[in-house]
Amino acid sequence: LLSPSVALPLCRETYTGQEAWRNCTVQIGGVAIQGAEDFHAQFDATFKSYLTNRLNASYGLEFEVLPLDFDQNFEYVSGNKLDFIYSNPALYSCLMVESS
Repeated sequence: LLSPSVALPLCRETYTGQEAWRNCTVQIGGVAIQGAEDFHAQFDATFKSYLTNRLNASYGLEFEVLPLDFDQNFEYVSGNKLDFIYSNPALYSCLMVESS
C-alpha cells in the first residue's frame, strides 16, 4: 500500500530519526457543514478506524479527523496545519485560489 520510495512525507510531523512516511499521526481535516458530531459520525469509520487499523501495524500510522468550519478550512490549509483536506469541489476551488 505504501512504499519507501514515496517522495513526499505523509505526515507533517514525524518522530525523531524516522522515515517521513512512518510512525506518525496523519491529520485529515474537512468541512463540517452540519457540525463536528455529524462529521465524526460520517467519517471516523473510514478516515480514523479503517485507515489506522489497516496501516498501523505495518507502518505505525494513526489517522485522525478534524472537523473544521468554513473559515477554519482556510486557516488550517494556509497555515499548513493539516496533512490532508477532505472537501467538496466548491470549497476546494476556493482553497486552491486562496493558497496560490
